Amino acid sequence: MQGCPAKGYKKELIEDVVIKEIKKLALNPSEIDRLYANSQPNVENNTAILEKRISELDSQLEKLLDLYQLGNIDISKISNRINDINTEKDKLVTELNEKKIPLPALGLEETHKIITNFETVFQKGSPEVQQSLVRSLIKKIIVNDDGFDFYWNFCI
Repeated sequence: MQGCPAKGYKKELIEDVVIKEIKKLALNPSEIDRLYANSQPNVENNTAILEKRISELDSQLEKLLDLYQLGNIDISKISNRINDINTEKDKLVTELNEKKIPLPALGLEETHKIITNFETVFQKGSPEVQQSLVRSLIKKIIVNDDGFDFYWNFCI
């Protein structure tokens, strides 16, 4: 191949490597859980920080409005601060709403079911069924000089 820096591999070799990788998962299902867990982004921590700041801003707004209602301060003196707080809060709420937790193409439970049937499919299944199993598990494989990098459908 022109422009491709990786060396060429025979189809049979790649197929053997793929089967061995899937077999590793079948023999050690906890590896699926580990790969899945390591692929999950730490969105919760960032979300918690945003929610805490929104709560702090709400508290500040309440205090300012309490001061106004008690007659301790004129609304003209606090209106700019109220606007600033509302502006910051609106930005944070928008950011919080935009936070999306990506989901893998294949769920963890479904992955375990597929892996459980791996041996049977590769012993008795047609080539089409075997190919379907492989494609359901593997998103892509990157071939490089060091070997192969697997990107699984149950990982993000």
